[in-house]
Amino acid sequence: GCQRNVVTLRNLDPSQIKHRVFLSIHMRMGDACDTTETEERTYPFRWGKEYKERPCILPVGYDAAVKRVTDKYGVTDILLASDSQLAFDWAHNIKTHDVHYLDMNREALDTHDKGWIEFRTDIGADEVDGALQEWNFLGNGHILIGGSCGKFTKTLYNIMVGRMNAVLPWVSVDGC
Repeated sequence: GCQRNVVTLRNLDPSQIKHRVFLSIHMRMGDACDTTETEERTYPFRWGKEYKERPCILPVGYDAAVKRVTDKYGVTDILLASDSQLAFDWAHNIKTHDVHYLDMNREALDTHDKGWIEFRTDIGADEVDGALQEWNFLGNGHILIGGSCGKFTKTLYNIMVGRMNAVLPWVSVDGC
């Protein structure tokens, strides 16, 4: 596939790139949500009769985590990836950070009616290539916020640790 362009919503001070702290955020929402929540979870989702619905954290539920890591580590930039347009709408309202994401078509992913991506047969090479490019893109971050119940975010964290050769700070918004 083609290399995607990086979209930058704001460019606060490009001369300070060596002093920047990059926060990688992965928001899985498009296919994964049976329910949505507006705040971070402090306990994990559990399978079983009583826990039939897999929750996703809406973008507003990331705000407190972004503030915490920004206050603690001096985050200047956000690298964002998601399968949902809601994440990018949220990003357009952020005024305190430069926000960057890959310009790609997420339409096939931003759907609840076709089921979870793990079980879909209509996902093709473009979507797989896009996911690999997003791992590469987000792997440049210094800190991670995401849903650690999923394999995408766990793998991303390992990529980041490997690139930085250090254990990095992370926040799991889904309680895992």
